[in-house]
Amino acid sequence: MNPFAYFFKPKIGPELSTVIKAAHERARRYSHDYVGVEHVFLSLRELPELSPAVVILRHLPIDQSAFWAELEKEAQVITGRPVPATLPHTPRLQFILERAGRWAKQGKKKEITASHFIASVCTERTSFVAHIFRQVSERNQNLFSDAHAAAAYFAMLMTNRESIIFQTKENSFKFEVRHQ
Repeated sequence: MNPFAYFFKPKIGPELSTVIKAAHERARRYSHDYVGVEHVFLSLRELPELSPAVVILRHLPIDQSAFWAELEKEAQVITGRPVPATLPHTPRLQFILERAGRWAKQGKKKEITASHFIASVCTERTSFVAHIFRQVSERNQNLFSDAHAAAAYFAMLMTNRESIIFQTKENSFKFEVRHQ
């Protein structure tokens, strides 16, 4: 084993970098003085249809149209503060990007992808996007209220597994994804 593997830190990949740049533009359009998780998540929609991140977004067990409409509406709140030349990332966005780095490192990837970002958002509970997930969940039993179920789901999507079965005391979830 490489003695430096512990210190290895994945960098942000080109796809996620493009999404973050688009998020900065989106935040400016909304007259926000920060770039948050919601700006980045909304910017994921600008990726090509066949992007792995877009495929993952389509597989989320939520009412897609309600989710995007609610997120777009809530994200456009005007702060009324002046917009600085350089927009800082919110602490929550920084935290989620760090978690995405852990997802990448766990998968032995050198770059953090948009898929890792989605997994990080879906396995945490406090961001604005996670709140909207819970609001528009199609299931009575909210899948994303259990971080382990979401982690298993995204691990499966990112490692090309056919399916994963996750069991809770009340329910058993079987996630299946077919990869092209």
